[in-house]
Amino acid sequence: MPAMGEFGAYFDRARLNLSEFKNPFFYDEFSSKLHLQAIFDGKVKINDKWYQKGGQIDGATILGISAKDGSVALEKAQHNFHLSLKRANHKIYIH
Repeated sequence: MPAMGEFGAYFDRARLNLSEFKNPFFYDEFSSKLHLQAIFDGKVKINDKWYQKGGQIDGATILGISAKDGSVALEKAQHNFHLSLKRANHKIYIH
């Protein structure tokens, strides 16, 4: 059985620097700051400003807008995510 000192030396060598790891929930945090309010005529209203496809929002690019689905596809740092409107019934989406 190895001595306790050997275990300590092993864990010292195996120690990880947690500050080097990226937050796996970054995009959830980022997208929670964006509030999709409306989709109209190929444009979207997010956080009280109107954008169109290709527009930039805090470093994210709008990849697509779907009025039918009530959603917007965005990309930031090579990660894709979506924002969606809530649906009141089969014809009306609400914020």
